[in-house]
Amino acid sequence: MSSAEFADWMHYWTLEPFGIEAWQMGELLSMFYNVHRKKGAKTTKPEDHIPGLTRVVKSVKRVVQSIHKLVTAMTRRDGNNDRQSGDGPVSGRVTV
Repeated sequence: MSSAEFADWMHYWTLEPFGIEAWQMGELLSMFYNVHRKKGAKTTKPEDHIPGLTRVVKSVKRVVQSIHKLVTAMTRRDGNNDRQSGDGPVSGRVTV
């Protein structure tokens, strides 16, 4: 997928979010189960009713960790150890 196509899909998602159907179904199933559960039975959460969610969450965590390592390595390589308080994207200034 090209970056242009990816940007188009991101824009489309802002107009018409997709991929939340599984979460919505998980919420409904969880509510239904919890209302009708026997006394003393454990309550469930939406994620308990979404097959494969654990695999997706682990995959996303791996991607985030990889990005974090990459950014950390780039920061060290570029010698940004002299950053002052307030530098960076939070304050609107970026040191490069």
